[in-house]
Amino acid sequence: GVLGTVRREKEEAVSSTIVLLDAEVTRRTAHLKDLYLETVLALSAAIEAKNAYTHGHCNRVWSFARAAGERLGLGPDELLELRYACYLHDVGKIHIPDHVLDKAGPLTAEEFAIVQGHPAAGEAILLPIRGFRRVAALVRSHHERLDGSGYPDGLAGESIGLPTRILAVADSLDAMT
Repeated sequence: GVLGTVRREKEEAVSSTIVLLDAEVTRRTAHLKDLYLETVLALSAAIEAKNAYTHGHCNRVWSFARAAGERLGLGPDELLELRYACYLHDVGKIHIPDHVLDKAGPLTAEEFAIVQGHPAAGEAILLPIRGFRRVAALVRSHHERLDGSGYPDGLAGESIGLPTRILAVADSLDAMT
């Protein structure tokens, strides 16, 4: 009867509203993801602007890392975190004085110690960003080496996660080429 019709109409209205709300949440989530990426890219451009030598470095690092990450089976969330880390891995270089960063010849031991501080400085810059904890960890560890000779923590072997190893190799490959 009438009550059944009213109930069906209300259920249809509720279902329709849920579909609309779900679409809006999806749209806004995509927008926020776009804003995150745009912010990361802007920071990356600022980092690269400090040193002409590094122009395009982050894009190339991401290109290498993406190919490796996809081939090695990283999931979408890990690839996104790796992408952010590729673009932000040198953010800690903001703390390196220009005369050290732009030095043409070999660095002194003191200057090299300053350079070695950039991964931890980068982590400290990124940690306050909610949702970037794992990105900050990748940035901190991107100069670690499988044999334990890297920095800042001297991690070795399996204690260095796959995304970090991919970032380290991609960064080194771009530096060498």
